[in-house]
This record gives sequence, C-alpha cells and structure tokens, in this order.
Amino acid sequence: MRTVAVILLAVAGLALSSIGEVRLLIVDETETIEESIRLEALARGLWASEAFSVRTLLKWPEEPWDGEPFHLILVLPTEGGEAWLCSPGPVSALPEGLQLAYQGLADGVDQAFEGKRTVRGLGESLKAWTMAIALHRLGYLIGVGG
Repeated sequence: MRTVAVILLAVAGLALSSIGEVRLLIVDETETIEESIRLEALARGLWASEAFSVRTLLKWPEEPWDGEPFHLILVLPTEGGEAWLCSPGPVSALPEGLQLAYQGLADGVDQAFEGKRTVRGLGESLKAWTMAIALHRLGYLIGVGG
C-alpha cells in the first residue's frame, strides 16, 4: 500500500495545479471483506493525497444526481477481474491534470488489488462508454470540457 501512496502523492501536485480537486465517485459493489479492505485503503490514500474528493455508493445509481457532477467514476462490480473507470471522454482528450489523476487512480487500483482487478476505461471498453453515458445522463459524470 505504500506504493499506492507514493503514486497518488506524485499525481496530487500536478492534478491540483491544473484542475483543482478531482471529484471521484466510487461505486463499490464488492462483497468480500478482502476487497472492501483493499478499496478502503485505496480511498484513504486518495483522500490523504488531497488531490481527490471521494464519495462512495454501494450500488449502481438509478436516480438522477442533483449535486456537483464527478470528474471520474470508478465502478467495482460484485465479481470479476475488472474495474471500470468512467471519464468525460477518452483519456487523451482530457485536460492534463485529469489525465494524470486518471492514470494515478488506475495505477492505484492495480497496486491496491495486486493486479486482481484491471482498470478498463473508455479507450479499452465499450462497456465503460455505456456506463459513462448512463452516468452522465443521470448527472453523476461531468460532460466533455466540464
């Protein structure tokens, strides 16, 4: 977990300087104690970096969100080896600070789950696109350029 903290602290300065605090929503559908502990450690590292503002939900959102939308949304399904990272567009089209936050978060998930979960984003998965569109329509995910 020490590696996760180092990665996140390295990203923190750059992300904060260009976009401010990254609003992150974690949709945690995991059911095992081991995964819950790993995810909590990741969330604590993100929070401690001061580059991320983190909220969590324990199930996929179905109702519209009326709060400020999130920059990134990490979805951990009940089972399987994937984690979905939704963003307002492909990583290469995001502002530099958000690109760095995205990559830091993806690396953090890899470290926290010791490679047992692979992050899939818009560049790797049609499912991530589908999730991102649905989350944007519900008001959870910022729009392109937001």
